[in-house]
Amino acid sequence: MGGLLSFRFTALLVCVLGGPWVLSACTTPPAAVEPALTPSQRMAFLDAHALSAPAALEKDPEKLTQYLLKPANNDAEKVRVITRWLADRFDYDVDAFLNGTVTTATVEQLLLDKKAACEGFSSTFEVLGKKAGLKVMTLAGLAKGPHSEFYSGADKPNHAWNAVRIDGVWKVVDATWAAGFVDGNRYAKRFDDYYILQAPEQLLLSHFSLEDELGTQRAHKVSKQLFLSLPRPSATFLHAGFPVLEALELGRAGKLSQYAQTYDHPYGSFSVSEAPLNYRVTIQNHRWRLKSEQYEAVALVQQGQFTGFNKTASGFELTAKPQSKAFQFRVDDFLLNPPLERVSSNF
Repeated sequence: MGGLLSFRFTALLVCVLGGPWVLSACTTPPAAVEPALTPSQRMAFLDAHALSAPAALEKDPEKLTQYLLKPANNDAEKVRVITRWLADRFDYDVDAFLNGTVTTATVEQLLLDKKAACEGFSSTFEVLGKKAGLKVMTLAGLAKGPHSEFYSGADKPNHAWNAVRIDGVWKVVDATWAAGFVDGNRYAKRFDDYYILQAPEQLLLSHFSLEDELGTQRAHKVSKQLFLSLPRPSATFLHAGFPVLEALELGRAGKLSQYAQTYDHPYGSFSVSEAPLNYRVTIQNHRWRLKSEQYEAVALVQQGQFTGFNKTASGFELTAKPQSKAFQFRVDDFLLNPPLERVSSNF
């Protein structure tokens, strides 16, 4: 039973106006006061710095790290600038992966070539991270996700990524997937920060470390057999924040054939706290709970009839029974003027 989630989205344009000022020879300029930045503005500032790294410094891991760390105020920001630079400068070596000619290279050689398979991305991140004073390790294992086209289920690793300890907690960084994806036999570059400092539990459906260095798989009883039996998660399932551990239990019980999906919505516009996790839903009462700082109203639409979600302090909630195979969710977005409507499906 398919359903549609409709919402509106448009881009925002921010303009900053300034004018000249004159300072006489006998006066002292006032101390500059850095304006307070929102978290997204701070990330944009760090990203702009990373992307502006001079080419002359990029061949030397020591000088490159020193440059990247200049605006970083903490370990999380160190991870951000390193990964953002790596995701922009490195391309994935599709030919080497397909032909089985991936070789081990020094970080100096990788910085010259700026082309590597996942092993090169992860080893470069580890070297730069350690030079930045971070506690980093490289993990190797199996991956099956939105764009892991070459997943084979073999015993040997088909992917490599990193773990980094931030404020005493291990987080996952997959610089390869943050940089882009393979489309057939072509590499498509598209930055995706979902894979930067992600909680290990959030990647249990897509990443399986053969050594389980973080103990996450052991803690949640995820065997290789269970991992291989699970459907491949879509990008939208991961980004929308569907409950991963709940999906894991459904898979363990053999009740999950395909994950719910969403289409054509900007990542980060909402997250799902509770919803049917199967792509096909049954005709019975279901509960939906969504979080969004962007939506003003959400409604279930069936046969032209609107049933509004209840707006709560944490988002939107509705318990309802789909009446037919065709049902929609309509979303009003307060950021829109004029509105641009797109259609999306999450079941």
